[in-house]
Amino acid sequence: MNKPQLKQMCQVQVDNIIDRMHVLCADGRSDDASALYEEIKDWVVNNTEIEVMSLDYINGIFEDNK
Repeated sequence: MNKPQLKQMCQVQVDNIIDRMHVLCADGRSDDASALYEEIKDWVVNNTEIEVMSLDYINGIFEDNK
């Protein structure tokens, strides 16, 4: 996998999380939405480079995007 593919895959995941946050807020579950935000905050807000990803996590994303 090249860097643009990884970047696009990560962007899809972030977009999915943001969509999920909207659904949770609409259902009155703002604490759950906040927890999701905390999980991706360093990468999205602070633009921190994340170098380590679980292979199981990446494989799950591949399966979801088929």
